[in-house]
Amino acid sequence: MCERELQGRRKDGALIPLELNVVEFMLGGERKFIGSMRDITQRKKAKEEARRAADSQAMLQAVAQAASQAQPFKVALEAGLAAVCGYTGWHVGHV
Repeated sequence: MCERELQGRRKDGALIPLELNVVEFMLGGERKFIGSMRDITQRKKAKEEARRAADSQAMLQAVAQAASQAQPFKVALEAGLAAVCGYTGWHVGHV
């Protein structure tokens, strides 16, 4: 079986992620193929939401750890700020 992800276009022109499955088989001595496609928009959305939740949890954990382990307030603030900026993609100088 061959499984691939690709993009398809709906009737309204919107692009959507698809999963294509193709199976090869022999029938009457001839090589045949059968395939199916399905919309995986919801699966990809759920995967992205799970990744964002994990990233958010890691950022919060880093901030909490910095706050509980750093002695001077400035060190804790810098570590927490670095964790937030790493999560958001912002540069520390822009915050």
